[in-house]
Amino acid sequence: AAGGAGAAAGGDGTGGSPGGGAPSPGSATSGPAGPSATVMLDQARADLADRNYASALSRAESVLQSLTTASVHRGALLVAGEAAYGTKDYALASRHYGEFLSRNGHDPAAPQIALALGWAQVGLGHVDSAQRTWAQISHVFPNDERAPLGLLLSAQAAVQAGDARAARQWLDQLVKSYPSSPAAAVGRLSRSVLLVRTGREKDAGSDLPVLIRTRQLCAG
Repeated sequence: AAGGAGAAAGGDGTGGSPGGGAPSPGSATSGPAGPSATVMLDQARADLADRNYASALSRAESVLQSLTTASVHRGALLVAGEAAYGTKDYALASRHYGEFLSRNGHDPAAPQIALALGWAQVGLGHVDSAQRTWAQISHVFPNDERAPLGLLLSAQAAVQAGDARAARQWLDQLVKSYPSSPAAAVGRLSRSVLLVRTGREKDAGSDLPVLIRTRQLCAG
């Protein structure tokens, strides 16, 4: 899975109480409401935990079509995105992940969902979009533990797209902003390899002493 299942299977942010918020903007006016939507969301989460992705997706989308609280709608978006990814419907997963981020851009689950969205975009062959999605984590959540990984994935996506300049930019930012992170060790090594491939062998060795001195080469 894309890695956001932990967020999807968890709580809805306010405990999912039937009256815990205003109806979700843009949701339909038919279907289960109140406790019924909450119960259906719990069933969808159970299906997701059992990797019964088709059932989880069906239940979660039923909740999304209902008139319910914002917190329940949030939880249903998480489940729907992960379930769609599990069925390899990357377009639908991207749509649900994207809606979650547009509605809940500063939610604690947002960095994990951004990672998941990037992988869904890769599944669609949209490597450039994935690169931007992953890099955005460090801009919006610079102190999140997933920010360095987002930059590393952005660099790898840039390499895959044949954009060595962008890859170098992301790797430089990774090493500068998060020098002691595990991702930085991989970033330094990747930067050395990239420099060799682009004919800058003299610059390629500058990262190796740091890796050896900090023992990051082994840790990475």
